[in-house]
Formats: sequence, C-alpha cells, structure tokens
Amino acid sequence: MSRYAEPMARLIEELKKLPGVGAKSAQRFAFHILRASDEDAAALAEAVRGLKVSLRLCSVCNNVTDVDPCAYCASPRAISAWYASSRSPLALPPWRGHEATRQARRAATRGFITCCTAASRPCTA
Repeated sequence: MSRYAEPMARLIEELKKLPGVGAKSAQRFAFHILRASDEDAAALAEAVRGLKVSLRLCSVCNNVTDVDPCAYCASPRAISAWYASSRSPLALPPWRGHEATRQARRAATRGFITCCTAASRPCTA
C-alpha cells in the first residue's frame, strides 16, 4: 500500500526519473506543486508540454532549437565544424560559441599578424 494517494505517488515516481532527483527531492517538488496555485501548476504543465511539442535538437550541432538547423548553424558566418563535434547541447559552452569564437579568432589573428609582420623581432606564434 502506497504512503500517498495515487496521483501524488505517480507524480513522485515521474519526478524521480529526472536526473539528480531522488525520492526526497521528488516528494518536496510534488508537495510544492500541490501547494502552488492552480495557475502556477497549470503553467508548469504547459511549459513541459510546450517544450516537448516545440523544441528539438539541431541536426548540425545538437543544440536545442525550435527550427532546424538552429539560428547559429543557419547563419552564413557560422562555425559549424566546431559544433559538429558536440554530441549533446549540454556539451556546448554557455556563450553558444559564434560571437565569442569570432572575437577570439580576431584577437588571435591580430596577435599573429602583428608578431609575424614585425621585422624587428622573431615570430613566437
């Protein structure tokens, strides 16, 4: 016999399937949802439903997106080769790459050109 009513026990079991969520955390989440307003509970349910309906993984970089390919990979300035090596959206850096990579490439190129074009000192790049 379950310690909780069937709907509560079912929610706890589903929450325990989430990564990093054990039995106690699942119980806390379930009771939090139970105490939440009807609007908050409905908003949470709709957010989960909307996530599953609207989002997918980009076929090029595996980033989470609502269009395929994602805006980064569809960009003509994209550095898709870097993303293609990623196996999971969690493996992507938080800055999502393109602008920061472009800036890093510019900085590295500036240093290389400065170093290699300076006749007065040997190239260290």
